[in-house]
Amino acid sequence: MALEPEIHRLMLRDARAVLGGTSPEPQRHCIESMQRLIDDLIEQGVVVETASEALASLIYGSLSEAAFWIAEQEGSVRLARGVSALNLLLRGLLIEPPK
Repeated sequence: MALEPEIHRLMLRDARAVLGGTSPEPQRHCIESMQRLIDDLIEQGVVVETASEALASLIYGSLSEAAFWIAEQEGSVRLARGVSALNLLLRGLLIEPPK
């Protein structure tokens, strides 16, 4: 259903303009959940030690904005570019990047 151009436009573009951004409670919950996951990855020695709350906020904001950027155009080109850029971003957090 969300792939239909009219629904796509209403849900991903027009709604944001009319209703504003996301409400703070779900956003806070998501960032806190992500922060806990990042803390676990830091403790396991997978991710470079950093301020997990700041990193979670940056990742959340990046994903949110990328979703709207992807939605601005029909087709899968932006989606593929977004996934590629996200992989690059997240690999940069690893202590030992995959070879």
